Amino acid sequence: MSESINEGDQVVRRGGSRTPRIVIGVALLVIAAGAGGFGAGRAMAPKSDQSAAGACSEPKGAVDRLVDEENGADTNEDPAEKSRRASTLVNLVLQNPSCFSAELRARAQTAKDQQAANADSAALSEAASRAAECADPNRLTSVC
Repeated sequence: MSESINEGDQVVRRGGSRTPRIVIGVALLVIAAGAGGFGAGRAMAPKSDQSAAGACSEPKGAVDRLVDEENGADTNEDPAEKSRRASTLVNLVLQNPSCFSAELRARAQTAKDQQAANADSAALSEAASRAAECADPNRLTSVC
């Protein structure tokens, strides 16, 4: 609140307007709060080298375990199990690109593309085989 005094023909105000002071005060508080939050976040954040190493330790460990399983696998192992292990290994590499080299990612992508092509080829071969069975006039069953 400001007081006004009449001195002749002039009105003299004391105290002035507080609006600029309030705006400046609020602006300083907002800036200080932002700077404090930024500083606290930086202080609590892990170092970039540590976070990358920490994020990669789990996928790299899983890849190492799968490779060890593959190397120690029985030669008569079920092909479905071998395929599952290969798919898991490929997905681990492709889903964690920052953890593996470009060459390894490229090899994994090639393996995934080959798996998809083999699956398509197997499905096509199966369909052709069933169609040939259905076309055989000497079939004993009528289900096609």
